[in-house]
Amino acid sequence: MLTNAVSALALAALFAGATQAQPAVFTERAQVLPTGNVIHAYRVPTTDVNGKIRYSDIEIQLSVNDAGKIDARASVLAVPSPKVLGNSFVAGTYKDTDGATCTLGVSILPSGRQEVSIACVNSLGRDLSASWATGLIAGHPFELDLRAAGIDTIPGYTDYAWGKLGSVNQSAFWGCMGTGEIISASQTGNQLTLNGYDLGKTQLCGVTLILQP
Repeated sequence: MLTNAVSALALAALFAGATQAQPAVFTERAQVLPTGNVIHAYRVPTTDVNGKIRYSDIEIQLSVNDAGKIDARASVLAVPSPKVLGNSFVAGTYKDTDGATCTLGVSILPSGRQEVSIACVNSLGRDLSASWATGLIAGHPFELDLRAAGIDTIPGYTDYAWGKLGSVNQSAFWGCMGTGEIISASQTGNQLTLNGYDLGKTQLCGVTLILQP
């Protein structure tokens, strides 16, 4: 009986250890904006021992001594990130299979929406810019344009973030995308998908971009 009890305790301890993980922080998945001696990092993911993910906005203040060396101690302030409505996008550099390179920037609006901007250059040196926001069309920065195009009548439109193309230095980027037209965006892991809709609610083309290490 004692042997069985010891074995049961050993198995319980092993199981408990197998279900726990080391707490970790993933700054490479955050948007980091340095200014002078202050570093802001937005939506920094962390995991606890149970694998639960939390997001924090962090401010790090550095100090420099008279010799010009950075003090080993820094002031760190961390607060929970605002809840994001809809899709969650990751800032960074993305590429498509034809050699286009895109830079994605992300900010959080007071409403909790993610506001995203992208700038791309293809292998021919032609460029494209666009921006979109997450969340419902009601209160969306492009609400009037999206309603005029009938985007709010598409079943499941909330599965995507919606926005508009800015300048497009080409007649049709990725097959159909032109200046001032409507786009949708979604992200799954390191894959970012953009779809072009012209000025209506019918998808005409699309592209998948891959987040680079």
